[in-house]
Amino acid sequence: MSNNSILEIIQKSKGYDIALFTTFNFEISFFERFIKNALFSNKIKKVSLFVDSQELNKAINREEDTGGIGQQYVVNPIEMQGAFHPKLVLLLGKKKARLIVSSCNLTTPGYTINNEAFYTFDMEESSGNNKGLIISSIVFFEKLNALSFHADDDLFKEVGGYKQLYSSFDSSNPDEPLLLHSVDVPIIEQLKTEVHTAKRIDVAVPYYDKSCKALKELSGLYEAPTINLLLQNKRARIVTREIDFCSNIKKKPFAGFFDRSKNNNFYHGKVFRFTNDSDSYVMFGSANCTSSALLKSYRNGGNIEAVVLLNSSVEETNEYFDNFKPYEGKTPEYETLKVDFQMAGDYCFSYGVLDQELHFYIGCAKQHKIVSVIVEREECQYSVSDGCIDVVVDVETFSGRSTVKIVINYDGGCEELIGWYTNPFAVNSTRSPASPRVDIDDVTLDPDSSKYIADQMLISKALALNIDEYIDEVQTHRMMLREKNSITDDEEEYGDGIIDYVIPVDNDYVYHSKLFKKLDSIKQHYYDRFFRFLYSKPTEKGKHNKEKPANNSQ
Repeated sequence: MSNNSILEIIQKSKGYDIALFTTFNFEISFFERFIKNALFSNKIKKVSLFVDSQELNKAINREEDTGGIGQQYVVNPIEMQGAFHPKLVLLLGKKKARLIVSSCNLTTPGYTINNEAFYTFDMEESSGNNKGLIISSIVFFEKLNALSFHADDDLFKEVGGYKQLYSSFDSSNPDEPLLLHSVDVPIIEQLKTEVHTAKRIDVAVPYYDKSCKALKELSGLYEAPTINLLLQNKRARIVTREIDFCSNIKKKPFAGFFDRSKNNNFYHGKVFRFTNDSDSYVMFGSANCTSSALLKSYRNGGNIEAVVLLNSSVEETNEYFDNFKPYEGKTPEYETLKVDFQMAGDYCFSYGVLDQELHFYIGCAKQHKIVSVIVEREECQYSVSDGCIDVVVDVETFSGRSTVKIVINYDGGCEELIGWYTNPFAVNSTRSPASPRVDIDDVTLDPDSSKYIADQMLISKALALNIDEYIDEVQTHRMMLREKNSITDDEEEYGDGIIDYVIPVDNDYVYHSKLFKKLDSIKQHYYDRFFRFLYSKPTEKGKHNKEKPANNSQ
């Protein structure tokens, strides 16, 4: 729905405090390098994700290093019968909020390669536009937190405060978009309530269930609508024989896009349009045209999906649908929807959390008489209840890595799992400044006493930084000094001439720079005192005369 890059939009988002994500597929290294680092650079350090539990376990087993998961940000696995499939980004600030509704998974293909569909909704205190949509999104995330393992309850107490704050904003937009999700009610039932008539339905999604049941239900939702299916040649997953007898369903194969003539990458967008004589509704987000996505809810075994329903004119929506370039070759080919059934054992890792002790929770599909549970070569205590194994790990003997190898030995065999855990102390350290900021005037240079360390402590309080932020500030300060003395090509520039850092100009950096200069002056003061004492001769009065040290270099 947007010609911009979703990655670029996130990377340029500033002025927010909290970032919440949902995704089905998850690529840890991509998220950390391109999204988490950008958020942290923009001072958004309260980051929490909700991920399909099976896909999260695949990601952890595939990459074998969870990096910052549970240490710098929280990942909340959602265990369910269907698929946890929404793709939302919600950014919360005290005076504004941003919601990105998309078809993009948190992966390299999702954010950089595929042809995806997304749209950004902004709300500001001054106007309050999209207030209802933002609050509905917060409520949706609160529902997800209740369905997960409550690893980030403290953050969601804060999220609830933002919801109350936004409720006080004035709203001047009577026709706000609606967020529809399938936690409690199937999306098709909500759609029926909001869109009463439709003469034409355009469907641009890549996946249809094998019997096309969802498409047939959509066809019967209104009185004999014409349905146009935009199907990418060799990429769409649909069994066309299931709909060949339906005269009102027209297949519209496409080969690419007019505005991206050389880009025929996989179209992964999920967009529906319902058109009457003068206006139309567009529904987009994560839902494909499948039974699990549209006809069921989480409560009755379907997916969890999230879409936005937006009332718009036909002319506005034509811009999107007219961009599909018709396929003009031989008979188009389509694939059948395949479900990736993972060969699962009798045990699966659920989640881990560090409280007063380190606990790993393991789900049991089949009960065995367990002989032992080994974590990183150490046999651990465990208990079994309600089909779950609670493994207690001695923190003092734990290796401290983000991921751990767990071996379950039972009568007749053994299974090996990769586990991970949330460390709330590490997460809170990342999210919170080290100490309350003191006033810059409290940092003084005392020439009569050796209080360099005390001055440094005051500096750190004035900066109000955690250790990662402090390191960033030191590096930036050094870059500023090098910039002042000119930058050499081989030092700071890539081969293409792009300088690999951006000099900050915001008020916080100006404030921090003054403190660093003050710290430099304090440090220089004590260096001078030290060297004056070393390289001076005592006088008759017991004082020292300063002499320069001899220069022995040749």
